Amino acid sequence: MKNKTLLLLLFMTISLMHSYGQRSHARQHVVSKQHHSQMPTPHQDFIPTAPHAGRIVVLQENFDGSTDPLPAGIPSTWITNQVLDNTGITMTSAFKIFDATTANSGGYWPVPSTTPGNRFAGANDDPEPCDCDLMNAWLETPILDFTGLSNMALYFDFFHDQNFGAGAARIAMSTDGGLTFSVIPIYPNDTITDLNVDESYWQNAVIPLNAFDNMSNLQLRFQWSDNGEWASGYAVDNVVIQEMDALDLLTNKVVFGNWDNATISNGLLDYKQIPLNQVSPIQATAVISNGGFESQNNVSVLFSVNQGGSSFGPYTVSSTDTILSFGKDTLTLNTDFTPSNLGVIQLSGLVTNGTDEINMINNTNSNSLEITTHEYARDNDICQLFYGNSTVYEFGNLFDIYQDDALGAIEVALRYGTSGEGSPITAKLYEFQGVDADGLPILVDTEQNTIEYAVTAADDNIAGQNSFITLPFADGPAQVQAGKTYLAAVTSTDLTDIAVSGFNTWPGSWFHDGTSWGWTYGIPMVRINTDESLSISAMNAPKQAALSAYPNPTVNQTTVKIQIPLTTPASWSIRDGQGRLIQSSMTQNYRSGAHSIIIDTQHWASGIYHFSFQTNENVMTLKLIK
Repeated sequence: MKNKTLLLLLFMTISLMHSYGQRSHARQHVVSKQHHSQMPTPHQDFIPTAPHAGRIVVLQENFDGSTDPLPAGIPSTWITNQVLDNTGITMTSAFKIFDATTANSGGYWPVPSTTPGNRFAGANDDPEPCDCDLMNAWLETPILDFTGLSNMALYFDFFHDQNFGAGAARIAMSTDGGLTFSVIPIYPNDTITDLNVDESYWQNAVIPLNAFDNMSNLQLRFQWSDNGEWASGYAVDNVVIQEMDALDLLTNKVVFGNWDNATISNGLLDYKQIPLNQVSPIQATAVISNGGFESQNNVSVLFSVNQGGSSFGPYTVSSTDTILSFGKDTLTLNTDFTPSNLGVIQLSGLVTNGTDEINMINNTNSNSLEITTHEYARDNDICQLFYGNSTVYEFGNLFDIYQDDALGAIEVALRYGTSGEGSPITAKLYEFQGVDADGLPILVDTEQNTIEYAVTAADDNIAGQNSFITLPFADGPAQVQAGKTYLAAVTSTDLTDIAVSGFNTWPGSWFHDGTSWGWTYGIPMVRINTDESLSISAMNAPKQAALSAYPNPTVNQTTVKIQIPLTTPASWSIRDGQGRLIQSSMTQNYRSGAHSIIIDTQHWASGIYHFSFQTNENVMTLKLIK
């Protein structure tokens, strides 16, 4: 349940969406398809919408019935409008039946693949033979009869990314058999009509139709506009119009981070990769909703965390509010689990009110992040799009710092045209101190800058790639302090575009267009790297390895840090005060740079221990105290 400070921040950032949102940035460089590389189709694990047991179902359509070659015509009982194809002479259907492969046949509309062979209805202005104007595209259901029925709702799945500047997706209803249509709200007692946007995933939707109780001669329309832009689309699947359940709780989203925090630091931002030395107790947020027609009390979310086959939790948080029909809430908590190992962490959330539901398939959702040695990242690790500007610009991400640390470099993925090779880029670190009354970021220049680098052909990315440029800090490792948030920003020119991967729920990414700052929907592929050996001064330092450990003395575990000047085969061992071997490793190749080894010490007896790191050249020893 977001507090007032956070809601105020959200209001301020929403006010900037028209100036600095993903859509406006994306259109700045959308000149031709040749400028943007084709985009691969990702896979998505997805639970499709299905009818609920024991409920009255008026319409059900998953668009899988036809065996015609794709793209195919829509079902005969449905209607779509006709538009001119790219010849300007021949008419073609605005909506057709696609699968993930044929939807992306032109390479610019990567609808995620779900189950193999799944078909869906879509309006796609990119591939042949359309490649055409879809300012007004619509798909209509057969005539619907709600006579004697109440509490009906539309359930469906949709993909709506707006990646190349497309317009809104909406639902309209006709009460006169299709003669006239009116757009309807997507929430009861509200005026919001635009469906949500997500660049990466299919979404489930539940839209109340109880305004049409006991009515006949109804017809529902899915409508969309490409907004005059190219290479975009809108997909609809698994349409079910049915009577609502009295109880139908949904977990819409689970994220790492606590949305109840008063500022956007201290655990609010969600990440995909976090260095082990910057971990903190896992914080979690679940966005839940009530898709039933009865209000719900005593609603709870059970969070669980899994890493490497070990589970932690469940951690329970309960809502103190009554969640009205089609109402939403956010439930957040701070767990007592702090990751201590490298690897992927899975976070899941289950919403319940302690009563068995008929439809439990939508009660659970999950998310994941990776604990790394040095990488701190918010992006999804694959280029989806590229942002640029007509002049020199800055693009960066916010990073929370939980432990005093030093950074070796800022990393970025980008692309450019033929004339862009040799273009200079550089990066710098700002301390982020919140936003002002106008919603603009308050930034303090730390005067910790990277080298200037001229991009080469080897640095160029296309969609689907993740080749990063490492920009070392010029004057030695950049010092960052625990409890602060920093903006790592890359400065570039109009000849280069920053790769974008993922979608911001909160203002965690910022863009400076040469005049002022604003936040952006798309997450730039800009990262920080805690490997201090990457900095220029560390590269030029005497080539001497070093060992350190923290905490030392130790209680339950300690982390040994090893700084290696040159890539070398090595092994390590631990002996107690009497010289007895406690633990050892096999010989393996260690690349140059910083490495961390986590040692479990909880079962050690009190005393002195010796950690030895042996290479072909020498042996280094570090004293550990328990």
